[in-house]
Amino acid sequence: MHSILNFFKREKEVSNLYIVSYPRSGHHAMIGFLNNITDFSNHYCEFYTCTRHNGEAIDCKQSKLSHRFKRHNCGAGNKYLKNHDFDLKLPFKSHHKYIVQYRHPFYSIESWYEMESGKGKKTGDWAAFFNEKLGFWQKFMHKWVVKHGVKDNVILVNYDELASRDKIISIAEFADCDLKGNIENFRPNFKKQTRILKRTSLQMTEKELEILPLLKKLGIKPIFN
Repeated sequence: MHSILNFFKREKEVSNLYIVSYPRSGHHAMIGFLNNITDFSNHYCEFYTCTRHNGEAIDCKQSKLSHRFKRHNCGAGNKYLKNHDFDLKLPFKSHHKYIVQYRHPFYSIESWYEMESGKGKKTGDWAAFFNEKLGFWQKFMHKWVVKHGVKDNVILVNYDELASRDKIISIAEFADCDLKGNIENFRPNFKKQTRILKRTSLQMTEKELEILPLLKKLGIKPIFN
């Protein structure tokens, strides 16, 4: 009896596609490329701000709620949901799909620091900011890449892969998007990692050694080692 009840419960559960990205890992670039070849944005919700990719407001019945109270869903019914999983509490469920985006953490963290500073937010000391965000990156990667990355309902997207036409198409197919007309001439206008770090230190070199095995496993080029 319990198994039958669980079956019907699963049938009623909504299936979403979560784009789980470590901040500053090329999320908006990827969405832009997907929009070139699919109708991705018609189903997309920024989630934290209840807007589409272009900033257009979504008529979301839950837009006034904190994202924690929205329970990881779009009140307007959109199924493609951006989520940074800041609190690492986004549930992993077999009936959902997950696009997981990541990048070498040093590039992401420096870009994150500059973005926050540019908005006038108090970022504090660079070393403290770096250590905090690197700690989050390690937990994020353990959850979404090490633990769940090999599962069938997950696709991993390294920042540099956004330059690959085949990768963008595979993401669209994973998301069950309908491709627009003839895509033979589609080429993502994206350059692989060209950022030069403005902030370097012996501590960063040592920290990279700690994460070097994972970087190599994922095909992420080290900076110092």
